[in-house]
Amino acid sequence: ADNTRGISAKASMDSVSYPTFLWENSVNYSLMEIEQAMRDSQWDAIAAKHRARMKMWQLGIQAITFLGTKSKNMEGLLINTASPVNTGRITAPINGLSAANFQLFIANIVNDYFVSSNSTKLPNRFVIPMSDFLGLQVPFPGSAGTFPMPMLQYITAAFKETCGPDFTIQGNAYCDAANNNTLRALNKNVYALYHYDAEAFRMDIPVDFTVTQPGSYDNFHFQDTGYGQLTGVQFFKPLETLLFQY
Repeated sequence: ADNTRGISAKASMDSVSYPTFLWENSVNYSLMEIEQAMRDSQWDAIAAKHRARMKMWQLGIQAITFLGTKSKNMEGLLINTASPVNTGRITAPINGLSAANFQLFIANIVNDYFVSSNSTKLPNRFVIPMSDFLGLQVPFPGSAGTFPMPMLQYITAAFKETCGPDFTIQGNAYCDAANNNTLRALNKNVYALYHYDAEAFRMDIPVDFTVTQPGSYDNFHFQDTGYGQLTGVQFFKPLETLLFQY
């Protein structure tokens, strides 16, 4: 009938709790250092200390974003317990694959992701070790002398045809075994294939980098504190991220 109410969509909200990292770092200097900096006119030691602290904050965010924290209570994109891990598809740098193995890689890696996501999603980001990324400028195997296209261009074009025009491949130093082993003792080359979407995973910075006013207890020594809060990466749809390790 005309007045019969149709079926309506419903939505609800729920809370999600996860660890938050509380960060603080102080800068200390004395009146003597200020006088020296003003006299020398060559190097502002006070400004340099503040720049160093800001760099510590930025590098800390990067490391936690990709590798999580050492205590493992906060996870990152490349080191987490939520994402499935494939150890059989990529067993060596892509830029060194033979023609046959390169074709197998192109033919199967997107399907690996599609199957892992329960056949519901296609990826649009591929983050790979920087050492491999920088080597993808060589022509793809078998094309030398005919139509030499760089491997990176070939892979990107192939995946854009399958996954959409916004598909991108990005190099990342944290993916390299040497770097993540130094920071988190992982010692594996990691490749992350995922769908970039805030509903799939996200990282929050509840309090961005903030600095207090400098204070002094004797008008000779001064101190100010920078502080902030950040979380690890939270995976709400973990199957939309697939990691490859070797």
